Amino acid sequence: MLDVCPNCGVKLELVKKKRVFNFDNPGKIPIDCTLYECPKCGEEFLDEKQSLDVVKKLDKAMKAERKIKVPAGSILV
Repeated sequence: MLDVCPNCGVKLELVKKKRVFNFDNPGKIPIDCTLYECPKCGEEFLDEKQSLDVVKKLDKAMKAERKIKVPAGSILV
């Protein structure tokens, strides 16, 4: 994983934040993510483990929401 931001050279920080992913259907899905963020420019980076974790959470959320039949463009909370 990167230690410093390739854009500005500042040391990256590990942060937890909610990211919203946009899909046609079921819409917007918020996921709690742990990722690296540059405190200067705000660029975000995921290592391999973090990206696999996000994909698993998204897959689980999308399977659960398909059963409900949410209209396109809805925000899921």
